[in-house]
Amino acid sequence: MIGMVQDRRDEAWDGGNAIGSPSIAKKVRAAGGDAVIMQAQNEAGSSGGYGSATGTFGFMAMGGSKTITTMLVVKYLQSAPTLVPADAPDVNAK
Repeated sequence: MIGMVQDRRDEAWDGGNAIGSPSIAKKVRAAGGDAVIMQAQNEAGSSGGYGSATGTFGFMAMGGSKTITTMLVVKYLQSAPTLVPADAPDVNAK
C-alpha cells in the first residue's frame, strides 16, 4: 500500500460509482499505484428533493446526498527470484 484516495460524488449528478471510474484511475496512476482496495463507502448529507421552507408558499431545494469512497492505493511488486538452497538437488539434471 502506497497511499489513499478519497472520492466524494453525488452519484446522480457526477456519473455513478467511484469504483471503476476513469477519474479514480487517473488519481491512482498519478500516485504511482496500480490498483485500489475499497476501504470504506459512506453517505453524507440528506437526500435530494424539495422541502417546504415555511408553512407559506416558499419552497427550497434540499442538498443532495454525497457518497464518500475511501480507497487504498496499491503498487504491485515485481516477483523476486526463488531462492534455492545450495544443497538442493538439481531438478534440471538428467
